[in-house]
Amino acid sequence: GSAFSRATVTAFVNAIGGAPVIITILAVYVFLEMCRVGTSYWMSWWSENRWDRTTAFWLGGLALWSLGSSLANLHSSIYTALKAVAASYVLHEGMLVRLMRAPVAFFDSTPLGRIINRFTKDMNVVDNMLMAMFRSFVGMLFTLVSTILLIGINTPYTFIVMVAVFMLFYWMQRYYRASSRELKRLDSIARSPVYSLFGETLSGMTTVRAFEAQERMIKLNVKGVQHYQRFVYALYSANRWLSIRLELLGGAVILAAGMFAVMKRNELGAGVLGMTLSYTFTITSLLNGLIRIFTELENCFTSVERISEYHSVDQEASTHAYEPPPGWPSKGEVTFSNVEMKYRPDLPPTLKGVSFG
Repeated sequence: GSAFSRATVTAFVNAIGGAPVIITILAVYVFLEMCRVGTSYWMSWWSENRWDRTTAFWLGGLALWSLGSSLANLHSSIYTALKAVAASYVLHEGMLVRLMRAPVAFFDSTPLGRIINRFTKDMNVVDNMLMAMFRSFVGMLFTLVSTILLIGINTPYTFIVMVAVFMLFYWMQRYYRASSRELKRLDSIARSPVYSLFGETLSGMTTVRAFEAQERMIKLNVKGVQHYQRFVYALYSANRWLSIRLELLGGAVILAAGMFAVMKRNELGAGVLGMTLSYTFTITSLLNGLIRIFTELENCFTSVERISEYHSVDQEASTHAYEPPPGWPSKGEVTFSNVEMKYRPDLPPTLKGVSFG
Protein backbone atom coordinates (compact mmCIF):
# COMPACT_ATOMS: atom_id res chain seq x y z
CA GLY A 1 0.00 0.00 0.00
CA SER A 2 0.90 3.68 -0.20
CA ALA A 3 3.06 5.28 2.47
CA PHE A 4 0.45 8.06 2.59
CA SER A 5 -1.77 6.15 4.99
CA ARG A 6 -3.98 8.13 7.33
CA ALA A 7 -1.91 7.16 10.38
CA THR A 8 1.39 8.17 8.73
CA VAL A 9 0.08 11.50 7.44
CA THR A 10 -1.45 12.23 10.87
CA ALA A 11 1.87 11.46 12.56
CA PHE A 12 3.67 13.83 10.18
CA VAL A 13 1.12 16.65 10.56
CA ASN A 14 1.17 16.35 14.35
CA ALA A 15 4.98 16.30 14.38
CA ILE A 16 5.33 19.57 12.45
CA GLY A 17 2.70 21.37 14.54
CA GLY A 18 -0.74 20.47 13.22
CA ALA A 19 -3.08 21.73 10.48
CA PRO A 20 -2.32 25.48 11.04
CA VAL A 21 1.29 24.89 9.90
CA ILE A 22 0.13 23.15 6.69
CA ILE A 23 -2.34 25.96 5.97
CA THR A 24 0.37 28.59 6.50
CA ILE A 25 2.77 26.82 4.11
CA LEU A 26 0.08 26.48 1.43
CA ALA A 27 -0.94 30.15 1.79
CA VAL A 28 2.67 31.29 1.35
CA TYR A 29 3.01 29.24 -1.84
CA VAL A 30 -0.23 30.63 -3.25
CA PHE A 31 1.13 34.14 -2.69
CA LEU A 32 4.51 33.14 -4.18
CA GLU A 33 2.86 31.82 -7.33
CA MET A 34 0.74 34.95 -7.68
CA CYS A 35 3.95 36.99 -7.57
CA ARG A 36 5.61 34.75 -10.17
CA VAL A 37 2.72 34.95 -12.66
CA GLY A 38 2.24 38.64 -11.88
CA THR A 39 5.87 39.33 -12.74
CA SER A 40 5.47 37.57 -16.11
CA TYR A 41 2.32 39.51 -16.99
CA TRP A 42 3.93 42.77 -15.90
CA MET A 43 6.87 42.12 -18.24
CA SER A 44 4.54 41.30 -21.15
CA TRP A 45 2.48 44.49 -20.55
CA TRP A 46 5.70 46.48 -20.36
CA SER A 47 6.86 45.15 -23.74
CA GLU A 48 3.54 46.07 -25.36
CA ASN A 49 2.88 49.43 -23.66
CA ARG A 50 6.34 50.68 -22.85
CA TRP A 51 5.64 54.19 -24.23
CA ASP A 52 2.45 54.69 -22.21
CA ARG A 53 4.29 54.98 -18.89
CA THR A 54 7.72 56.00 -17.71
CA THR A 55 10.49 53.46 -17.32
CA ALA A 56 10.54 54.20 -13.58
CA PHE A 57 6.90 53.09 -13.34
CA TRP A 58 7.57 49.75 -15.01
CA LEU A 59 10.74 49.15 -13.02
CA GLY A 60 8.98 50.07 -9.79
CA GLY A 61 6.18 47.58 -10.46
CA LEU A 62 8.69 44.87 -11.35
CA ALA A 63 10.61 45.60 -8.15
CA LEU A 64 7.43 45.22 -6.05
CA TRP A 65 6.55 41.87 -7.65
CA SER A 66 10.12 40.65 -7.16
CA LEU A 67 10.20 41.86 -3.55
CA GLY A 68 6.98 39.97 -2.79
CA SER A 69 8.38 36.81 -4.35
CA SER A 70 11.68 37.13 -2.44
CA LEU A 71 9.96 37.70 0.90
CA ALA A 72 7.64 34.72 0.35
CA ASN A 73 10.62 32.52 -0.54
CA LEU A 74 12.54 33.68 2.53
CA HIS A 75 9.57 33.09 4.83
CA SER A 76 8.96 29.65 3.34
CA SER A 77 12.61 28.60 3.74
CA ILE A 78 12.94 29.72 7.37
CA TYR A 79 9.49 28.51 8.43
CA THR A 80 9.84 25.03 6.94
CA ALA A 81 13.38 24.68 8.33
CA LEU A 82 12.13 25.42 11.85
CA LYS A 83 9.24 23.01 11.47
CA ALA A 84 11.61 20.34 10.11
CA VAL A 85 13.66 20.57 13.32
CA ALA A 86 10.49 20.33 15.42
CA ALA A 87 9.23 17.30 13.47
CA SER A 88 12.59 15.55 13.75
CA TYR A 89 12.67 16.11 17.50
CA VAL A 90 9.12 14.83 18.05
CA LEU A 91 9.59 11.68 15.94
CA HIS A 92 13.02 10.84 17.42
CA GLU A 93 11.96 11.53 21.00
CA GLY A 94 8.83 9.41 20.67
CA MET A 95 10.76 6.47 19.24
CA LEU A 96 13.59 6.72 21.80
CA VAL A 97 11.29 6.96 24.82
CA ARG A 98 9.25 3.95 23.70
CA LEU A 99 12.34 1.83 23.07
CA MET A 100 13.83 2.70 26.44
CA ARG A 101 10.85 1.03 28.12
CA ALA A 102 10.34 -1.77 25.60
CA PRO A 103 10.33 -5.31 27.08
CA VAL A 104 13.35 -7.57 26.64
CA ALA A 105 11.24 -9.82 24.39
CA PHE A 106 11.12 -7.01 21.80
CA PHE A 107 14.92 -6.90 21.55
CA ASP A 108 15.09 -10.71 21.45
CA SER A 109 12.83 -10.82 18.39
CA THR A 110 14.03 -7.63 16.60
CA PRO A 111 17.39 -7.64 14.77
CA LEU A 112 19.80 -4.97 15.98
CA GLY A 113 20.36 -3.80 12.39
CA ARG A 114 16.66 -2.95 12.04
CA ILE A 115 16.72 -0.75 15.13
CA ILE A 116 19.97 0.94 14.01
CA ASN A 117 18.41 1.54 10.59
CA ARG A 118 15.52 3.43 12.22
CA PHE A 119 17.87 5.71 14.14
CA THR A 120 20.32 6.26 11.25
CA LYS A 121 18.87 6.02 7.74
CA ASP A 122 15.25 6.78 8.60
CA MET A 123 16.08 9.63 10.99
CA ASN A 124 18.52 11.04 8.42
CA VAL A 125 15.65 11.14 5.90
CA VAL A 126 13.43 12.96 8.42
CA ASP A 127 16.23 15.36 9.40
CA ASN A 128 17.49 16.31 5.95
CA MET A 129 14.99 15.31 3.27
CA LEU A 130 11.39 15.17 4.49
CA MET A 131 10.51 18.87 4.74
CA ALA A 132 12.73 19.75 1.77
CA MET A 133 10.81 17.27 -0.40
CA PHE A 134 7.47 18.47 1.00
CA ARG A 135 8.40 22.09 0.26
CA SER A 136 9.61 21.23 -3.25
CA PHE A 137 6.47 19.22 -3.99
CA VAL A 138 4.08 21.96 -2.88
CA GLY A 139 6.04 24.60 -4.80
CA MET A 140 6.19 22.56 -8.00
CA LEU A 141 2.51 21.57 -7.75
CA PHE A 142 1.40 25.20 -7.52
CA THR A 143 3.77 26.13 -10.34
CA LEU A 144 2.28 23.42 -12.57
CA VAL A 145 -1.30 24.44 -11.75
CA SER A 146 -0.63 28.12 -12.46
CA THR A 147 1.18 27.23 -15.70
CA ILE A 148 -1.72 25.09 -16.92
CA LEU A 149 -4.23 27.82 -16.04
CA LEU A 150 -2.19 30.50 -17.81
CA ILE A 151 -1.79 28.40 -20.97
CA GLY A 152 -5.45 27.39 -20.90
CA ILE A 153 -6.70 30.96 -20.49
CA ASN A 154 -4.61 32.24 -23.42
CA THR A 155 -5.06 29.16 -25.66
CA PRO A 156 -8.29 27.41 -24.52
CA TYR A 157 -8.10 24.59 -27.08
CA THR A 158 -4.92 23.35 -25.41
CA PHE A 159 -7.12 22.07 -22.58
CA ILE A 160 -8.46 19.36 -24.92
CA VAL A 161 -4.95 18.00 -25.48
CA MET A 162 -4.12 18.39 -21.78
CA VAL A 163 -7.02 16.17 -20.74
CA ALA A 164 -5.67 13.28 -22.83
CA VAL A 165 -2.09 13.94 -21.74
CA PHE A 166 -2.96 14.05 -18.05
CA MET A 167 -4.97 10.84 -18.29
CA LEU A 168 -1.82 9.14 -19.61
CA PHE A 169 0.25 10.97 -16.99
CA TYR A 170 -2.03 9.69 -14.22
CA TRP A 171 -1.67 6.10 -15.41
CA MET A 172 2.11 6.40 -15.75
CA GLN A 173 2.64 7.93 -12.33
CA ARG A 174 0.50 5.25 -10.66
CA TYR A 175 2.45 2.50 -12.41
CA TYR A 176 5.80 4.12 -11.60
CA ARG A 177 4.96 4.98 -8.00
CA ALA A 178 3.80 1.45 -7.21
CA SER A 179 7.04 0.02 -8.59
CA SER A 180 9.27 2.67 -7.04
CA ARG A 181 7.60 2.39 -3.64
CA GLU A 182 8.08 -1.35 -3.41
CA LEU A 183 11.66 -1.10 -4.72
CA LYS A 184 12.37 1.48 -2.02
CA ARG A 185 10.92 -0.83 0.63
CA LEU A 186 13.06 -3.69 -0.64
CA ASP A 187 16.03 -1.32 -0.61
CA SER A 188 15.44 -0.58 3.10
CA ILE A 189 14.87 -4.24 3.94
CA ALA A 190 18.03 -5.33 2.12
CA ARG A 191 20.11 -2.64 3.85
CA SER A 192 19.38 -3.80 7.43
CA PRO A 193 21.10 -7.23 7.09
CA VAL A 194 24.19 -5.48 5.67
CA TYR A 195 24.41 -3.33 8.82
CA SER A 196 23.72 -6.32 11.09
CA LEU A 197 26.29 -8.60 9.45
CA PHE A 198 28.95 -5.90 9.37
CA GLY A 199 28.35 -5.07 13.05
CA GLU A 200 28.44 -8.73 14.05
CA THR A 201 31.66 -9.22 12.06
CA LEU A 202 33.35 -6.34 13.87
CA SER A 203 32.17 -7.43 17.33
CA GLY A 204 33.25 -11.02 16.70
CA MET A 205 36.54 -10.19 14.98
CA THR A 206 38.56 -12.11 17.57
CA THR A 207 36.57 -15.30 16.97
CA VAL A 208 36.71 -14.84 13.19
CA ARG A 209 40.49 -14.61 13.28
CA ALA A 210 40.81 -17.49 15.72
CA PHE A 211 38.98 -19.82 13.31
CA GLU A 212 40.62 -18.21 10.24
CA ALA A 213 37.21 -17.37 8.80
CA GLN A 214 38.19 -13.99 7.32
CA GLU A 215 37.56 -15.03 3.71
CA ARG A 216 34.19 -16.51 4.59
CA MET A 217 33.04 -13.32 6.37
CA ILE A 218 34.30 -11.15 3.51
CA LYS A 219 32.28 -13.23 1.03
CA LEU A 220 29.17 -13.02 3.21
CA ASN A 221 29.49 -9.22 3.49
CA VAL A 222 30.11 -8.81 -0.25
CA LYS A 223 27.12 -11.04 -1.02
CA GLY A 224 24.90 -8.89 1.20
CA VAL A 225 26.08 -5.66 -0.47
CA GLN A 226 25.55 -7.13 -3.96
CA HIS A 227 22.04 -8.25 -3.01
CA TYR A 228 21.29 -4.71 -1.79
CA GLN A 229 22.69 -3.13 -4.97
CA ARG A 230 20.27 -5.10 -7.14
CA PHE A 231 17.40 -3.01 -5.79
CA VAL A 232 19.37 0.23 -6.22
CA TYR A 233 19.97 -0.62 -9.90
CA ALA A 234 16.29 -1.49 -10.40
CA LEU A 235 15.29 1.83 -8.81
CA TYR A 236 17.52 3.81 -11.20
CA SER A 237 16.12 1.84 -14.16
CA ALA A 238 12.57 2.74 -13.11
CA ASN A 239 13.55 6.42 -13.01
CA ARG A 240 14.86 6.27 -16.57
CA TRP A 241 11.65 4.52 -17.72
CA LEU A 242 9.59 7.37 -16.34
CA SER A 243 11.83 10.10 -17.74
CA ILE A 244 11.49 8.96 -21.37
CA ARG A 245 7.68 8.80 -21.23
CA LEU A 246 7.27 12.15 -19.51
CA GLU A 247 9.44 13.79 -22.16
CA LEU A 248 7.03 12.47 -24.82
CA LEU A 249 3.96 13.78 -22.95
CA GLY A 250 5.54 17.16 -22.40
CA GLY A 251 6.46 17.36 -26.08
CA ALA A 252 2.83 16.73 -27.05
CA VAL A 253 1.63 19.60 -24.83
CA ILE A 254 4.30 21.96 -26.20
CA LEU A 255 3.34 21.09 -29.79
CA ALA A 256 -0.38 21.65 -29.17
CA ALA A 257 0.08 24.90 -27.22
CA GLY A 258 2.48 26.24 -29.84
CA MET A 259 0.10 25.49 -32.70
CA PHE A 260 -2.92 27.06 -30.98
CA ALA A 261 -0.88 30.09 -29.88
CA VAL A 262 0.23 30.74 -33.46
CA MET A 263 -3.40 30.38 -34.64
CA LYS A 264 -4.39 33.11 -32.14
CA ARG A 265 -1.45 35.38 -32.89
CA ASN A 266 -3.76 38.17 -34.09
CA GLU A 267 -5.83 38.11 -30.87
CA LEU A 268 -2.94 37.80 -28.42
CA GLY A 269 -0.37 40.52 -28.15
CA ALA A 270 3.24 39.73 -28.89
CA GLY A 271 4.13 39.95 -25.20
CA VAL A 272 1.36 37.60 -24.04
CA LEU A 273 2.06 35.20 -26.91
CA GLY A 274 5.74 35.03 -26.01
CA MET A 275 4.92 34.56 -22.31
CA THR A 276 2.49 31.72 -23.11
CA LEU A 277 5.04 29.90 -25.25
CA SER A 278 7.78 30.34 -22.64
CA TYR A 279 5.49 28.85 -19.98
CA THR A 280 4.64 25.99 -22.34
CA PHE A 281 8.29 24.98 -22.61
CA THR A 282 8.40 24.38 -18.84
CA ILE A 283 5.62 21.74 -18.91
CA THR A 284 8.00 18.84 -19.58
CA SER A 285 10.38 19.66 -16.75
CA LEU A 286 7.46 20.36 -14.38
CA LEU A 287 5.79 17.02 -15.09
CA ASN A 288 9.09 15.19 -14.74
CA GLY A 289 10.05 17.02 -11.58
CA LEU A 290 6.62 16.71 -9.97
CA ILE A 291 6.35 12.94 -10.26
CA ARG A 292 9.95 12.46 -9.13
CA ILE A 293 9.54 14.71 -6.11
CA PHE A 294 6.19 13.13 -5.26
CA THR A 295 7.78 9.69 -5.39
CA GLU A 296 10.70 10.88 -3.25
CA LEU A 297 8.22 12.41 -0.82
CA GLU A 298 6.39 9.09 -0.64
CA ASN A 299 9.69 7.35 0.02
CA CYS A 300 10.37 9.86 2.80
CA PHE A 301 6.96 9.06 4.28
CA THR A 302 8.02 5.41 4.29
CA SER A 303 10.67 6.43 6.84
CA VAL A 304 8.02 8.28 8.87
CA GLU A 305 5.88 5.14 8.73
CA ARG A 306 8.78 2.96 9.93
CA ILE A 307 9.60 5.36 12.78
CA SER A 308 5.92 5.60 13.78
CA GLU A 309 5.81 1.81 14.14
CA TYR A 310 8.19 2.16 17.08
CA HIS A 311 5.90 4.75 18.65
CA SER A 312 3.49 1.92 19.45
CA VAL A 313 5.97 -0.65 20.81
CA ASP A 314 4.66 -2.55 23.84
CA GLN A 315 5.93 -1.17 27.14
CA GLU A 316 7.13 -2.72 30.35
CA ALA A 317 4.73 -2.47 33.27
CA SER A 318 4.94 0.78 35.20
CA THR A 319 7.31 0.83 38.16
CA HIS A 320 4.35 2.08 40.20
CA ALA A 321 1.92 -0.59 39.01
CA TYR A 322 1.86 -2.20 42.45
CA GLU A 323 2.32 -0.36 45.73
CA PRO A 324 3.10 -2.66 48.69
CA PRO A 325 1.12 -2.10 51.89
CA PRO A 326 2.62 0.08 54.64
CA GLY A 327 5.05 -1.82 56.87
CA TRP A 328 5.99 -4.29 54.12
CA PRO A 329 7.95 -6.51 54.48
CA SER A 330 6.93 -7.63 57.96
CA LYS A 331 9.20 -10.69 57.84
CA GLY A 332 11.99 -12.07 55.64
CA GLU A 333 10.01 -14.64 53.70
CA VAL A 334 9.29 -15.02 49.94
CA THR A 335 6.71 -17.57 48.80
CA PHE A 336 6.07 -18.68 45.20
CA SER A 337 2.60 -20.16 44.86
CA ASN A 338 1.43 -21.71 41.55
CA VAL A 339 3.67 -19.41 39.47
CA GLU A 340 3.36 -19.48 35.68
CA MET A 341 5.74 -17.55 33.42
CA LYS A 342 6.47 -17.26 29.69
CA TYR A 343 9.02 -15.16 27.81
CA ARG A 344 6.55 -13.74 25.29
CA PRO A 345 2.76 -13.77 25.01
CA ASP A 346 2.94 -15.95 21.87
CA LEU A 347 5.15 -18.63 23.49
CA PRO A 348 4.09 -21.52 25.77
CA PRO A 349 4.71 -21.11 29.53
CA THR A 350 8.25 -21.86 30.71
CA LEU A 351 7.26 -22.21 34.38
CA LYS A 352 4.01 -24.11 35.01
CA GLY A 353 2.48 -24.09 38.49
CA VAL A 354 5.77 -23.72 40.35
CA SER A 355 5.39 -23.42 44.14
CA PHE A 356 8.14 -23.07 46.73
CA GLY A 357 8.95 -20.89 49.68
